[in-house]
Amino acid sequence: MTRTKDKHLRQERDRGQGWDTSLFPRDPNSLTVDELKQELRKRGLSTEGRPRHLRSRFVRALCVGLRPVKKARIEVSDESGRTVVFVTPDTPEAEACLVIEEKGKTLRYHDADRPTWTTVRAAFPVPPDVVLEWSVLLEQMTSVVVGVCRADAPVHAMLGCNDLGWGYFTVLASKHFNDSKGNGEPYGKVCRAGDRVTVVMDTQRGRLSFRYNGTPLGEAFHDIYGTVYPAVCLCGVNLVHCGKECVRDQPEPELASSSTAASPAMEVHLKSSKTELAAGAPMEGAVLELSTAATGGSLQLTPMALGLSFTPPFVCVAAGETVSPCFRVECHAKAPAGVLPVTVFLKPLQGNTNTL
Repeated sequence: MTRTKDKHLRQERDRGQGWDTSLFPRDPNSLTVDELKQELRKRGLSTEGRPRHLRSRFVRALCVGLRPVKKARIEVSDESGRTVVFVTPDTPEAEACLVIEEKGKTLRYHDADRPTWTTVRAAFPVPPDVVLEWSVLLEQMTSVVVGVCRADAPVHAMLGCNDLGWGYFTVLASKHFNDSKGNGEPYGKVCRAGDRVTVVMDTQRGRLSFRYNGTPLGEAFHDIYGTVYPAVCLCGVNLVHCGKECVRDQPEPELASSSTAASPAMEVHLKSSKTELAAGAPMEGAVLELSTAATGGSLQLTPMALGLSFTPPFVCVAAGETVSPCFRVECHAKAPAGVLPVTVFLKPLQGNTNTL
C-alpha cells in the first residue's frame, strides 16, 4: 500500500472510511494546487491555506457528501433603499472563513475545518421610525440565523445568545434572545436550501417579524428600541444572498389605498456636487430632483438612507417645480464604495403618503 501525502487521508483510509466515488472518482493526492482550489470553489469552500490544508479540507468535504454547487439564477435585485450591505468583521477568524461579494450582498462562509459562529452585521443601522424589510435567499446552508443586533454584539457567538441580538434560527425553526444555552423557543418553519427568509424590523413599534417564502410567520420579538443593525449569523458551509429590500414609513403595507394610488408616480434623485460621501464629511447643497413637476399642491419630500442624516429632515417642493431647496447630508458610518441610493417618501401637504 502506497503512503498517502496527507495525514487526514491516511486516517480516513485506515478507518475504512471514504466517499462515494460518484462525488469524485480521482485520488485527491493526484490533484495539483490549482485543481484543488477549483474543486473547493465548486463546493463553496475556502481556497486559503497551505496545500496540505486544502487537500484535507477537500477530503472532509467528500466524506460528508458535499457536492458542487449548481449555479442557478438568483434574484437579488432590490426594490428600494438598497443600503443593507454587509461588511466583514474585523477578526482573523472571520477574515479566514468569510467572503463577501456582490457589493456586500452575497455572503460565502466556509469553516468546515473548525466550525464556529460568526455574526455579520450591516454597515448601517436600521433607520428610526420606519419599517425595513430585507430578504436572505439560502442557496447553500448548514446553520443560518437571521435578525438584528446591537453594534457591540459579539462576533463569534450565535445571534441571540445574549441581550444584544435577536435571531431566527432557520434550520431549527426557533427564535433566540438572551438565550445562553441555545435552546430557543419554537418559531416559524424549518428552512432548506432554496428558501427565502424576509426580515421585517419595525423601529416605530419596536417589533421584529419574519416571512418564510413570502408567508408571514407572525411577530417574533417586541420592545426592540434603540439602534439595531441587520445581521446574519453563520456556521458551517453557507452561501446566502441578501436583497429584495423595502423601506416604508408605515407599519403595514395596507396604506396602498385609493388615495395613495391616486398620488402621482415619479422618480426622485439625489443630486449633489460630490460623488462620494465619507464618514464625518457632510455634503452641503444637496437637492432632490423630480422626474416630473409637482402637481396638486406642494409636496413634502422626506429623504432617508441607512447611516445618513438629512438637515432639514424634509423639504417642500412647490407645485410646478422639479427641484427641491438645498439641504445637508451627513454620513455617520463608514460608507461602502459606490453610490448610496436614497429612499424618498413623497407626501402631499394635505395628507396622504406614497413611497418611492
